[in-house]
Amino acid sequence: MSTLYEKITDVSIDVDNVLYPFSHEFHRYCSTTLKRPLTTPVKWEFYEDWGLNETEFNALLDEAIHAGVFVNGAPAQGDLAAWNILRDIGVRIHVLTSRPPSAWADTTWWLDNWKFKADTLHFVEDKGIFAYLVKDYGILLDDAPKHLTMQSLYDNYITAAFDQPWNRHLTLLNRFSTLMDFTKFVQKYNLERNWHTDYAKQW
Repeated sequence: MSTLYEKITDVSIDVDNVLYPFSHEFHRYCSTTLKRPLTTPVKWEFYEDWGLNETEFNALLDEAIHAGVFVNGAPAQGDLAAWNILRDIGVRIHVLTSRPPSAWADTTWWLDNWKFKADTLHFVEDKGIFAYLVKDYGILLDDAPKHLTMQSLYDNYITAAFDQPWNRHLTLLNRFSTLMDFTKFVQKYNLERNWHTDYAKQW
């Protein structure tokens, strides 16, 4: 699909390490639970640096969920303002997260508590579902390498990296360090498409 005059109608926004400071909160919980200093997460399988295997990581994650970690932690300053700008310019917001079922209730509570009103909320492993939610053209904001490398599979959206140490090895055209930077990109992108569309109509 040609995107020359396509405006962004939909965005997908991840939760952990995009909206919610997961690595910080989980690091704090695990440091207390394991009673030893832990390195700051800098790679996707950060638990390996803590001397844990995947099974042990999942067990700790389940404990953290039941301890209420996912109702703690605040979004970054400016995130809600950026979110509301997207809504004000008519962009539909879809929250796509891979959190396990045990975290679904806390996720819903946290989003509602911080006033992040989404058009849809999906708990999925395969974020390719976003292609079926997009009205015309979309952009998926995520920090996970596996989701950021799906772009070539779909022609109605592009991917954008929320900058984290574990995705900096990826060569991507779109990379943002804050939600406001992402919002400004979407806003500018659509304004430029409006200009191109209006100009084309004159001819």
